[in-house]
Amino acid sequence: MKRIVYLVLAGLISIQAPVAVFAKDGCGEADLNSAIDSGCKLQILSPDTVELSADQIANLGIKLGAMTKVDEIPVLSASARVIVPPDQERIISTAVSGLVSRILVAEGDTVKQGQLLAQLNSPELLALQRDYLKQVSEWHLAEAVYRRDRTLQQEGIIPQSRWEETRSRYQVAKSQAQEAKQLLLSAGMSESELTQLLATRRLNSQLAVSAPIAGIVLERRSVPGERLAASELLFRIADLKQLWLQLAIPQDRVDEIKQGDKVKVDDTGLMAEIVLLGQQVDQQSQSVMVRALIQGPQSELRPGQTVNTQVVKTAGANIFKVPQPAVVNSEGHDFIFIRVESGFKVQTIEVQGRQDGVVYIGGDHLNGSETIALQGAAALKALWLESGSAE
Repeated sequence: MKRIVYLVLAGLISIQAPVAVFAKDGCGEADLNSAIDSGCKLQILSPDTVELSADQIANLGIKLGAMTKVDEIPVLSASARVIVPPDQERIISTAVSGLVSRILVAEGDTVKQGQLLAQLNSPELLALQRDYLKQVSEWHLAEAVYRRDRTLQQEGIIPQSRWEETRSRYQVAKSQAQEAKQLLLSAGMSESELTQLLATRRLNSQLAVSAPIAGIVLERRSVPGERLAASELLFRIADLKQLWLQLAIPQDRVDEIKQGDKVKVDDTGLMAEIVLLGQQVDQQSQSVMVRALIQGPQSELRPGQTVNTQVVKTAGANIFKVPQPAVVNSEGHDFIFIRVESGFKVQTIEVQGRQDGVVYIGGDHLNGSETIALQGAAALKALWLESGSAE
């Protein structure tokens, strides 16, 4: 009986592997000897097993082990910058010129909405208050004339033209008073302060600067005694309960990710979700901006920080990770070697991803209970291919 003999490790190991045959020209199926004796033309098929004893496995240095089931598959690694969403950040600047008289918070302080941050002494504010009181007085005077002439017009005492002129003057006075009020509100005065101003008619050059939102003081630009012009920056405040990660993904790999994929931040337990894939490629870096949302409050990341991240996707039902040496490729197909009683079974698998020396594999035929060759798969591949080409 013909046997296929393999010389392995300088002739120390002899391995016998059965070869399946298929005989044509009407000979039907036959074993190797009878088919040859009959002169049939044979097609030799590659076996799906490599027969090895336990001693031979040990001599080959093959390391056995189990596959590890995973719930997620890494797609790629990328650096990311931590940024504050625009609707959660406020720039506080001076609407009027003035002298900084008090600063009540510092960078890093936590503030509540409406909390007093600073005070300014502003002569310009006095002029705005004086104009507001004047416009309100003129509005009230025009309103009194408006009510009188409306009654006279209804009784037919005054002509229609006079009534229309009175109504026009009243509307102009009302608009000017409202404009003066809006200027004071824009300068930083509150509704309650304006009500008090109308009640007391007492001018006050002290302007209170309050926090428009609750958050953290990220930046403070002024000091007491400093004279500021209008529109100069005082503070930058942000609500850090929700942050974004801005990733720069190479444009040739952006198709590998999609909205809903997760982003893990290295050396933390934080997880973000991709919510936006940019539509423009940066000319210099040839990368695409990808935005991920970090859900919930956290204290590990800070705005402006650069972190290393890993984009991952949810794994299917039967996805496992194995070391890179456990997977071999032949003619465009990937295989692993599963330990069976007679040696190893050659199993086709689907590679789902690769990263850092780890291969993520899947297949409906895998259940996780298999023992496979974690190391030495290259030697098994050589034996397997040799058996399939022997005659």
